[in-house]
Amino acid sequence: MKFTAALIALVSATGAVAAPAPADSVSMMAASPQWTIQSLSRSCDKADTTCTWNFKINTGSGAATACKYVVKGKPASKANGGPAKCGTFTITSGWSGQFGADKGFTTLSVVSSKKQIIYPSYTDKQLAGGKFALSEALVFLSYNGLLSTIMGARPTYWYLKISLALMHSLIHPDPPDSVSVAEFMSSEEYGRYPIAKARHPYTCGLTGKTRTVEEVIRREDFLARGIGKALQLDSQAGSEWDRVCVIFSLNTIDYIPLTHSIHRLNGIASLSSAALSASELEHQLRASRAKAIFTCAPLLDTALRATDVVGISRENVFLLPVPNATSRHGFKTIDDLIKEGERLPELPPLQWKKGQGARQTAYLLYSSGTSGLPVRLTLFRGIIQTCTFDSVSRKTDGVETQVMLGVLPFSHVFGLMLITHLGTYRGDEIIVMPRFEFEPFLSAVSRFQIHQLPIVPPIVIQMLDRRELCRKYDLSSVRFVYTGAAPLGKETVDDLLSLYPNWRLGQGYGMTETATVFIQSSEHDTEVGTTGSLLPAAKAKIVDPDGKEITEYEKPGELLIQSPTVSLGYFNNPKATAETFFVEANGRWIRTGDEVLVRMPESGNEHFVVVDRVKELIKGHQVAPAELESHLLTHPAVSDCAVIQIPDARAGEAPKAFVVKAKHTSQSEEELVRDIQRYVEEHKARYKWLKGGVEFIEAIPKSPTGKILRRKLRDREREARKSEGAKL
Repeated sequence: MKFTAALIALVSATGAVAAPAPADSVSMMAASPQWTIQSLSRSCDKADTTCTWNFKINTGSGAATACKYVVKGKPASKANGGPAKCGTFTITSGWSGQFGADKGFTTLSVVSSKKQIIYPSYTDKQLAGGKFALSEALVFLSYNGLLSTIMGARPTYWYLKISLALMHSLIHPDPPDSVSVAEFMSSEEYGRYPIAKARHPYTCGLTGKTRTVEEVIRREDFLARGIGKALQLDSQAGSEWDRVCVIFSLNTIDYIPLTHSIHRLNGIASLSSAALSASELEHQLRASRAKAIFTCAPLLDTALRATDVVGISRENVFLLPVPNATSRHGFKTIDDLIKEGERLPELPPLQWKKGQGARQTAYLLYSSGTSGLPVRLTLFRGIIQTCTFDSVSRKTDGVETQVMLGVLPFSHVFGLMLITHLGTYRGDEIIVMPRFEFEPFLSAVSRFQIHQLPIVPPIVIQMLDRRELCRKYDLSSVRFVYTGAAPLGKETVDDLLSLYPNWRLGQGYGMTETATVFIQSSEHDTEVGTTGSLLPAAKAKIVDPDGKEITEYEKPGELLIQSPTVSLGYFNNPKATAETFFVEANGRWIRTGDEVLVRMPESGNEHFVVVDRVKELIKGHQVAPAELESHLLTHPAVSDCAVIQIPDARAGEAPKAFVVKAKHTSQSEEELVRDIQRYVEEHKARYKWLKGGVEFIEAIPKSPTGKILRRKLRDREREARKSEGAKL
């Protein structure tokens, strides 16, 4: 295969052992396979204010380079060091204590002028002796030369015949597996940014209301007590499935803390999109067997229509406060529950057994899946924690903490993981917007001097369409724009960067089924038209329709992913699970259903390009064509149909249906189009409406096996638009 390889070398106290020879088909970047670090030692003075490293870098070409690297700090043995030059190399180091007392480790980063990085990691125990008798792993990454000790690129060592277990144990120690999400996120013992130095985690982007980390943690505790009393929940009895609470709300500064309160009760937070119709919410309430629902005043009527049908008592309907929304009389708010919780005794600590965290469900998210209606997806506490560790370093820009925008729905994995959990774990501040509205969005960026904008392509498109309005606001604080949920075209990126040349723009690719992204752009390695590089601990391969692995650049095929963050499957849906997940001798994989290729740009770092999608994404929401198609087929005038996404000036994309009319229909095409659109609008959330229109055709293009050939429909649509443009 032609993908750039990461190499493993073993180092001992007596010298270096050469890296294992790669497969013949593996191409190398700049480095020789014999790159090693030799004669390595570290000594610290008695006061532990200065530590000195001595070692040699042997590239296998010419004499080894002797290096002396000094780190100062209090204590120096647990300080971050560098950057410092050694010949043509740049050295940095970083210490992490995120895995608890006496489990710290130091990572040494060696960066060559050709952007080749070596990452050896050494535990505190190993370093205490000064020299190293134990074997260590060196990782060679063809990446962008970031002066960082956090792995921000993908571990391509998967392509070699080596021990993944060794690599994982040294570079990616397992997160704690016997604590809840709430404890993990609130305790410095597990590596979160120091609470005393962290920014306020959540600030309302409309009112400016905010709370410190300590206040948030205290409110989570009191709220858990109040919920436990109100719902008569016993956190020590039964399973987490006996304590499912649905959250159906706009974004608020209390949204994520509420989920942690549910976790403190050993329960599950089931997150429902605020865009759901009453019938769709009813399905999720019934499927999850929820004990209660937490909603907000603007969504209360929809929530009540669903809970009344399911049979959830109105006493178990609670409200989250949102700006500019009057609380409804007769329903308790979470502030009421917090006040009650202050007067209640402390909750007993959760008695989790070792390994329980890797099995216990923390969140239920809803994916379009492969089975029509959204299916429940189990996201495990261990998955969430592993994702939190997969962070890209910001040290190159001297960034310790930053201010991020929180406008994407927290019920979506993008908002849940990449914005709220990852951001607050790093000590960042999230500026929370209840929903996206253009001028309040611009005002918040200017008012709070936001540094990072995690957004979706439709927001970028609106910024371009309304650029004159954008110029009225100070957006100079923005450093990085990160988009996901749908691809962003080259012309759109170029247009945005022409308006804001100091911005960096990157993209990511992930699925609800994988808990978060597994391909992502680094701030310092963005390639227009791609979604970035594979993240640490993830493996990928691309296969053709016959299942044969593709090993060439620029050749598309279906993307398969293996990662610690992959869900165990769809709850109570073995058919959908079997269609999406599979096990091979080297582990468990997920079929993404998306067609991708790997590109090698001038940077020398492999990037993934999404060529075609099976799951259409509208305004960042997954819209499964199968869901809309199965619904349309119940319309008496529809004989066959297919749904694709088409460009839309406001939403970015909109669903369009191609329909084969039933022979018996007597309606005019104009009447039938409107009737079909109404049929969808009466039963589906707004973002699923057929705003791209309905087009009648003689037959749906299909493969010999009956698979809809959506690419042909996209080509048809593209040609029609070109023709229409020529006429204009």
